[in-house]
Amino acid sequence: MNHSLLTPWTSVSNLVGSLQVGDLIEIRKYANDGTPINNHWAVYTGLSNGHHTVGVFFNQNNGNNNQNLLKAIFSPDSNRDRTKASICYCYLFHVCGNDQCRINNSMDRHCKPLPSGVIYKRVIKRVGDCGYNTLFKNSEHFAKYARYNVYISEHANIGKIIEIGMNTLLVSKNLLKASTTGALGYVSLKVYDKVKKR
Repeated sequence: MNHSLLTPWTSVSNLVGSLQVGDLIEIRKYANDGTPINNHWAVYTGLSNGHHTVGVFFNQNNGNNNQNLLKAIFSPDSNRDRTKASICYCYLFHVCGNDQCRINNSMDRHCKPLPSGVIYKRVIKRVGDCGYNTLFKNSEHFAKYARYNVYISEHANIGKIIEIGMNTLLVSKNLLKASTTGALGYVSLKVYDKVKKR
């Protein structure tokens, strides 16, 4: 895996020439009105019958998991609908569509990636697994598990901190306490993730 750890945002057509089996692909997702929403992650699994393929969390009802983070955390129906999402083996061009994407192997700085053959087998073994959850089992968790054998998601950490801060504000009715609790929670999660990476 000899290319850049983090490539610039580009179209999937421009990205495919740089991909190697086991690369993590980060995809910028937008709502129908063009509003940016959370990024989606996939693991590149190579060519199959002439098509570039990935392992990815995929919801058969809506094609992907396009929701913004706040709605995903606070909507009572969001995770219920998303638990139908499963890990699938899909065509890269179908998953990315017209969205911008990039290779994001930036955790290679802290964690040694597994060999590409092992990453591929881990993805294939998980195909069909269900149970998507925004904060605890999302596409970033899956991708980083496949490449590094750790469940880490910066997206989920931000969501957890928002939830902790909002709950603290509701209970204490004190913005300073809520902000302090959120900041301490964020630092704690960063330390926890750093320990997991070792």
